[in-house]
Order: sequence, then structure tokens, then C-alpha cells
Amino acid sequence: MALYQPTIPIRYSTMLLAYLRELHPQAMAEALLAAEITESCFDEPNASLTMNQFGALLAETARLSGRTDIGFELGRRITLSEHGALGVLMLGCANLDESLRLVARFYRLITPSFFLHYRRQPEYGELLYVPAAGMSTTTLQAFNEIHAVSCHLQLAALLSGQLQAYDIYLPMDAPVHAQRYRELLPARFHFGTQ
Repeated sequence: MALYQPTIPIRYSTMLLAYLRELHPQAMAEALLAAEITESCFDEPNASLTMNQFGALLAETARLSGRTDIGFELGRRITLSEHGALGVLMLGCANLDESLRLVARFYRLITPSFFLHYRRQPEYGELLYVPAAGMSTTTLQAFNEIHAVSCHLQLAALLSGQLQAYDIYLPMDAPVHAQRYRELLPARFHFGTQ
């Protein structure tokens, strides 16, 4: 038995299932069965899924929907309010630097399966998402997209839509739906395993 079982808070799975319900309403039971999840686990707001369950739910949602952009879509749905008290505190920060320092320090409250490092340089800031748990390549690629899209949209919210051009690097090959990233201007997205 593993000493540490990586988990993902249930709130992200709830958004994923809501998306599946929009695309394919009768498929929810099939997705839950594939991920070995019961509907009752969604009744507890502080519940979590194992990384394997979440990965299975992602894969089944992609299979049932026929879509390749599940991570992108899930990232679009994650707002500051999804982070509970931490999201409220971020909105109350004096500036973006303060907000990013706060979220990096307490990122384990968002998910314990990733670390978020924030480094401020004189001319720019850098956020780096680092896996803190093992996961399949498919799940990691979905998380790359979830982090990139949700981070962009949350930065836009924190800055009241006043974003200037900046770069996001994703350590993966460009997905089939890469053109969707054009929706997220002024961010410039760069794909590649290097």
C-alpha cells in the first residue's frame, strides 16, 4: 500500500461531470462506473478523488464525448470562486504580485497533487506548476491545459481584463485543438517538450 495517495478535490470532478452532462446527458453513470466513483461521493464538499479515479474520469469523458479538449474546457470553468476562501483572499490582495505569492504559498489547498512556484524578477514574474504525484501522460497533459487556461482566465479576472501580452509554455506537443488557444489573447502559447 502506498504511503501517499495523490488526490484531486471533488470540486474539479463536479465541473468535469457537469461538462459531460452538457455534451452527453445519459453518459454520466457510465463515466462514474469507469472511474469507480459513486454519486454519493459528490455529496461531501471536502471529498477528493484519487489521481487514478480522476484520470479515469478524464479519459472516459473524452471517450464518451469524442472531444480532445477536455483539459481546455475544464480550465475554462475554474474561476477564482472555485478556490473558496483562498480565491476571496486573492481578490483582496493589493496587487498581482501579492496575489501570486499568496496562491503559490497555499496552492496545496487548491490541490495537493501539484506544487506552484512563483518567482518575481525585476522585469517579469514566472509561475511554474510541478507535479507532486505520479499520473499518466494523458492526465498530465490534461492538467497542463487545465493549469494554462484557468491561470490565464484568473489572471484576467484579477487584472479586470487588463492583461498585456505574455507567454505560457506547455511542456507537451501541440494538441489537435491547438487553434482554441487563440481564444485566449493576449496570451501567447508555446508547445513543446523542450
